[in-house]
Amino acid sequence: MAFLLQDKTSCIPNFLNDTTLLGSKSQYEKNNSTYKVIPKNSYICHFIWEYAIDLNQVFHHLKHTEATVSAKKLQLCKPEILVVGRVCTYKRQKLDEMTVGKILRWLEYRNVLEVRGFL
Repeated sequence: MAFLLQDKTSCIPNFLNDTTLLGSKSQYEKNNSTYKVIPKNSYICHFIWEYAIDLNQVFHHLKHTEATVSAKKLQLCKPEILVVGRVCTYKRQKLDEMTVGKILRWLEYRNVLEVRGFL
């Protein structure tokens, strides 16, 4: 996947066979708590339009290289995603509570078998 999308790495960081399409750095929010829209359609927010263009380019590359996408794993336009143990949103990222919880519940292990069970 990294090779197929190598010219798109500014908006698509690759993790071996998984990719994440990054959204816009801004949601173009106006002072009145509305969002900038595209000129041709006042119902489509500008940041969503940018994301759709990038997504279309990714699918175009995948189609021309005859690559496949797992429909089970495909997640589009999500406000929050889990990537490598971090919950990522538009505004920030934080550690996944499930990952942190496992460490917080860490017991004192008595043998190698218990340590392996934790890992």
